[in-house]
Amino acid sequence: MRKIKAYTILEVTVAMLLSAICITICYTAYGIIGNYYEKFQQKNQKADALTSLKHVMSRDVFKSRLMLRTQNGITLEKEDHNTISYQFGVDAVLRKLNDQHTDTFKLVCKNWSVYFEGRDVTDERLVDRLYFEVRPDPYILVPVQINKEYSSENLFK
Repeated sequence: MRKIKAYTILEVTVAMLLSAICITICYTAYGIIGNYYEKFQQKNQKADALTSLKHVMSRDVFKSRLMLRTQNGITLEKEDHNTISYQFGVDAVLRKLNDQHTDTFKLVCKNWSVYFEGRDVTDERLVDRLYFEVRPDPYILVPVQINKEYSSENLFK
């Protein structure tokens, strides 16, 4: 009887068991890293939306003639009588340009308020400061303040 060189069943079973353990570890690590990357990407999207909102809103306020409070936000009147309105919703800020074009910033804004010369404005009239808070995630609160400087010409028109 001739002996054949081969692996025993026990050796093959141990090799398969070790391979299964390695595959399980790799799959678990892949899932953990995938979840981390997804959360990181969502956080970056919210930070980008906040940066874009602040930039666009600051530019619009600077170029506007008047900033007026509305029921759920502000309206900016430009020299050419075009208007831009910002509406603070539950889970988004809407920027409407002459009721033709709407931009959506998916941010949760809380505690928005407007002021004129340091006093809180509650009815629809002229304002010079807008304040709101954005919560990109449950543990971070970002305050945002936009100021409007008026010329005496704009105030007396």
